[in-house]
Amino acid sequence: MAMSMEPSKISVHMSEKLLAILPKVSGTHASSQLITPPIDLSLAENLLLRDELVAFFKDAIANDLKPKDLSYPAGFGGDPALLNTLASFFNTYFKPSIPVESDHIMTTSGAGNALDALLCSICEDGDSVLVPGPYWVDALKGAYTTATDPSRIKALVLTNPHNPFGQCYPPEVLRELLHFCETRGLHFVSDEVYALSSFESTSVLPPFCSALSLARNFPETDVEQRHHGKDIIDPARVHVVWSMSKDFGSSGIRMTSALSSVVALALLRSEKLPGLVKINSERLTSSYKVLTDTLARWGTRFVPANAGLFVFVQVVEGAKTWEDEAAMVKSMADAGVIVAPGRRFDGGETAKGWVRITFAVPTGTLEEALLRIEGCLVRRRLEGAIARAGSLSITSQSRGSDTSEEWLDVESQMVKHQ
Repeated sequence: MAMSMEPSKISVHMSEKLLAILPKVSGTHASSQLITPPIDLSLAENLLLRDELVAFFKDAIANDLKPKDLSYPAGFGGDPALLNTLASFFNTYFKPSIPVESDHIMTTSGAGNALDALLCSICEDGDSVLVPGPYWVDALKGAYTTATDPSRIKALVLTNPHNPFGQCYPPEVLRELLHFCETRGLHFVSDEVYALSSFESTSVLPPFCSALSLARNFPETDVEQRHHGKDIIDPARVHVVWSMSKDFGSSGIRMTSALSSVVALALLRSEKLPGLVKINSERLTSSYKVLTDTLARWGTRFVPANAGLFVFVQVVEGAKTWEDEAAMVKSMADAGVIVAPGRRFDGGETAKGWVRITFAVPTGTLEEALLRIEGCLVRRRLEGAIARAGSLSITSQSRGSDTSEEWLDVESQMVKHQ
């Protein structure tokens, strides 16, 4: 289906957005027409609980849907019953230092929408927020002090567990960041959509710790947990975003709709919920092991993880340009696997050649994707070895020397790279 657009009839900012989005939409539509569509490991979606959740949600609709659920929600911030259930859920799983109450919560049509609405509430036109890149928490102070007008910075926004690293911020780092915000009058916004997506890892990494568990007034006697005085931060400036889309593999569930409220209520109230959380962790552990064992066998670098749905992987060793990374991403797409380019995550000029690979998919799908990716990596390494061999041969001939030893060395490099 072709789409026409007359920029003169819409706003400039929307024209720019459409020009950026439409090629991607067109590509998605084209790939859906293929006999064998590509395996998409670029989306941060959890497919590991789909069978259980579909059955659960069908029962919820069949048993719990009432005529009143087809009306507008009764509460301003969301369905009152859902808000009460969410408060109980947060108090159970996020270990808040100040108990969460229903009037602390507002539902929106997705976590992205929640962030957008929250920042619109915090910021005026022209204000800005601090967002740490994948590596540099310490650089926040420098970014703040060197800003043209630090008074226009209104918040610090971070994702915990981290995207794309799949690691959790240690409590001591979160305390330091909370204190950083308090001393500068900033809001602290913690995107915790992967809070319950923890799994076992061979690496020793800190477990998940919610900002809710740290946003409290420490008693004078609690010397160990006090940080620069009694108060870490005014709890009114701490905001946590969570959704069912990641932890419960339900990206299509929007808690502002009546039907979504019915299934969300049924799930969050269910006695089966702890078991589902446990099953999710076990399946994430298994899929993570399939991916990382394969990467280790290939000798491919990656960032160890213990939370989330993905791994950050170096697929182009020694990449010099973003084009090197883009070429490998395209090669994978041509082989039938879509991954998220590392450039998308603002890692800086020294982080070229990385991609984010989602592993929260059925084992057979993941194994097939890895076979396709392996073909791309082997082909690139062979091409690199051949290029080096050609360069070495030309250099050796120009010197008039015997090339046998050089060729033996090149051959060993090729075998090593295979």
